[in-house]
This record gives sequence, structure tokens and C-alpha cells, in this order.
Amino acid sequence: MSTTSTYDLLVERDGAVLRLSWNRPDAFNALTGEMVLGAASVIEEAAGGPAVRVILITGQGPAFSAGADLEEVYPEQAVGEATLDAANRLIRAIRAAPHRC
Repeated sequence: MSTTSTYDLLVERDGAVLRLSWNRPDAFNALTGEMVLGAASVIEEAAGGPAVRVILITGQGPAFSAGADLEEVYPEQAVGEATLDAANRLIRAIRAAPHRC
């Protein structure tokens, strides 16, 4: 099993299982753009090869996720806009991942 992490995203690989865990339990795992883009990148990379058969997304602590962290501020964009754009990329990455049986 291999594990990598940033402060807000834990990534574990155990054989064919890829596990992503939101890691902001103090904020009920409210998603930042960085967290979501990181998850999208990991899923896009995993989807490119046959080794990963299961992708599990979980949250640390008492909640899976409270949703987008709308308090995240971007200097040139509306509050939360980049997080929502990142969420769209994550959804596209999940949808594009091959369905293997």
C-alpha cells in the first residue's frame, strides 16, 4: 500500500483500490479548489492505466463534505468560483474514468 498526502487530501493506493480522503474534518471537509483539483488529477492519472479498478472517495471525521468552501477567496474571481470550476473538472474526471468489471 502506498500513501501520499497534502494537508487537505489523503491519497492511498492498495493494489487495485485507490482511496481519496478529504482531510479537513474541522471544516466538515468543505472543499477548496486545491483539494478538488488534486483529486481530479489523481483520478485522471489513475484512469489512464489498467491497474486501478476501484476509486473510493471518503471524508475524514464526522462528515463526507459540507460542499464548496465559499469563504475561499481568489484575487481575480468571485468568491468560490474557482472551487466550483474545480468541482466540474472532478466530475468530468470521474465520468471519464473507465468502468471496469
